[in-house]
Amino acid sequence: SKLVWAFEETTARVPQSAEAAVLARALVRERAHFAANPQAAVALLASGEWPRDASLPTVEHAAWAQVAALLLNLSETVTRN
Repeated sequence: SKLVWAFEETTARVPQSAEAAVLARALVRERAHFAANPQAAVALLASGEWPRDASLPTVEHAAWAQVAALLLNLSETVTRN
């Protein structure tokens, strides 16, 4: 449900089932990547204007940050009216 919400917020439409599946696979892939490379998660989350919320699990936070970046870089998102 979080992935559907994020897609809707960025594109102003509900994702098709194939799109939702791609997002779900991306989240699984990013979780696995950052679980295997926790320092990469720390490095990713070290950038930004605000300090990281330490109450969030680092691996999960980094995985969702990558999915958010994916959504925000969709051509549909960039050219949305």
